[in-house]
Order: sequence, then C-alpha cells, then structure tokens
Amino acid sequence: ASQLDEPITEGAPRRPPKLPDLSSVVSPVLRCEKIVEWILDATGAAEVFLADSAGLPLAGAVADAEARIASAGMVATAVAQLAAALPGSTSPIFEMHVGEGPFFQLIGFAVGSSLYLVGLTLTRPLSPRQAHAIRLACRRWR
Repeated sequence: ASQLDEPITEGAPRRPPKLPDLSSVVSPVLRCEKIVEWILDATGAAEVFLADSAGLPLAGAVADAEARIASAGMVATAVAQLAAALPGSTSPIFEMHVGEGPFFQLIGFAVGSSLYLVGLTLTRPLSPRQAHAIRLACRRWR
C-alpha cells in the first residue's frame, strides 16, 4: 500500500483517500476511530493509535500497543521539556521514528493547548510533509 502523496513503486502517485465526513458524528471516540481508519488507509500502516500526551489511549490499536502508548507519553513529556528549554518561540509538535523496518513513527500534534500523539507501525517512515498531513487530519477529531 502507498503512503499519502508519495509515488508508489509502479511510478504513478496515489492521492490520499478523502477525509471522512465527521459533521454528523457526535461521539469523540467514534470521531477518533474514523480518523484512525483514514490514517490506516492513507499510509498503509500495520497499526495506528491515537493517545493523549500522558500516554492514555484514545483510539486505534490500543490493545496490542499498551507499552508503546505509555512510552509515547514519556517521549511527549520529554519533547515538551526540551521545547521549553530552547530559546525563542517553540512548538510542541514533533515527529520521529524508531527502527530499521518495520518502523515505529510517533507524531505529536496540538489541539488548543493539549498535545496528542499518533503512533504508526510502517514499512518505511513518513516524510515530514506526510506527517504534517496526518497532523492536519487529526485536528478534525475535536
């Protein structure tokens, strides 16, 4: 499966799937699950979860990823502390990946004053542009 706007091996670029219409979805949990489904489809990820910055799960592959979700919360805390220690105006958003394949990628995004996380297991990491597209999609859940 291809990832967002990056070219696929056959050479033709694939556009990401259209974001789901969330206008009639009232439940925040269901909204999160729909965003997770879109991320899975858009990236070809094997697993995706959404969590808050404390590492508490919101949606996605939470049953099989408890240790990763909790660790992701610790990473988010460390990144926030690092950002606070830097001079100038900083942002709490970040992306990182770990592994040599499959990769675990963590994307931090802000909604209001709160920080949230997307964790993905992928065959290759997303580019910064792709990670930003995931951030933008995730901001729609609230």
